[in-house]
Amino acid sequence: MATNERWQGEEGPMEKTTWHRIAVFQPGLKDLALQYIKKGHRVYVTGKIDTAMYEGQRITSIIADNIIFLTRDSAQGEVDEQEDM
Repeated sequence: MATNERWQGEEGPMEKTTWHRIAVFQPGLKDLALQYIKKGHRVYVTGKIDTAMYEGQRITSIIADNIIFLTRDSAQGEVDEQEDM
């Protein structure tokens, strides 16, 4: 997952993209995420942060407890939501 930060710098508009590793372990939520989340889709993820060492590097992950789908489904015309699975 990526988050974007935009601001007005002295040299003009600036943007920074930060990539996040998301882990989904809940079986129902994992299946929905794999089936419906595609590149460019907007989602709202809540969970806890986990840090581990892997090959000498610190890896930070978000362990998802809940995912809310914010991208509109063009076939339905409604916002998809999946809460507390």
